[in-house]
Amino acid sequence: MKYFVFLFVALAAQPCNQKGKSTPAIYTYSELKIRLVDSLGVVDFCDKDYFPVGRPGVEEASAKKYFDTIHPNSEELHAIAEGMVIKDKTNLSDDEKLTIYRQHKALAAIVMDTLPFKYTFKINTKTPKGEEWQYEGQITPTGQISVASKKPFKLNCPICLPYNALIETPKGNIEVKDLKAGDPVFTADVYGHRMITTILTTGQTPVPPDHKMIHIKLNDGREFTASFKHPLANGVMLSQLKMGEAVQGSTIIKLDTICYSYGYTYDILPNGTTGCYYINGILIGSTLSTNSLALAPKNF
Repeated sequence: MKYFVFLFVALAAQPCNQKGKSTPAIYTYSELKIRLVDSLGVVDFCDKDYFPVGRPGVEEASAKKYFDTIHPNSEELHAIAEGMVIKDKTNLSDDEKLTIYRQHKALAAIVMDTLPFKYTFKINTKTPKGEEWQYEGQITPTGQISVASKKPFKLNCPICLPYNALIETPKGNIEVKDLKAGDPVFTADVYGHRMITTILTTGQTPVPPDHKMIHIKLNDGREFTASFKHPLANGVMLSQLKMGEAVQGSTIIKLDTICYSYGYTYDILPNGTTGCYYINGILIGSTLSTNSLALAPKNF
């Protein structure tokens, strides 16, 4: 994960009108996003070039593709470039293109919707000390920011399941790729009691053709496959597990690394206090949860 600090250069004030009063500057959509970053902090987001797995040269290739498709006079490109000291904006270097592309990714992670005479926004930030905050509020076209809420936030990048992972539901086992928000699914409360709920949201993440997963088998016959950083219900990542370790009333007898070339991994987030769900009788955490499994079932 990379985080980037944006330098924002405010537009000069409009010339004075006939009454001697200055006209407030009107900012473009991307300039307003940059103003939010400048005021509230560095954007905290799941960088698609580094999650679920980073590889050398991927970000540079993505930057080249971005500049191959974007219009040279695009509003966003102009807004980002205005905050950079660039001698020749018509002939950008590879380093300048990479810096602009990185800022483009972070701006894309800011949610901003249009209302009459203003915008609503949601931005996730991270401080130099590692504190994560989520801000919601409004911003006017003149750049006036009104924060409605500021709350602790935990970034969880979807690092997920194979397409054919069988999720336990009241309708039987269903492949994770076929599930959608609103579908019924089994979850557990903070005491580990099994219960029926519905899916709040689903996630789908592109992965490279050489993506690695881990296959785990327990001595009671239960087994499943997921990415290395996917958590169990207690928040422990699969990469942290060891042979012979106790897991949910059983012990691990097999840990194999396998290649996964389907192209996408998947995850779901059930409604409830834990966000957990079952695969082959094993209670799994969700990478889409904002609770960071703080309420994971006890004794799991």
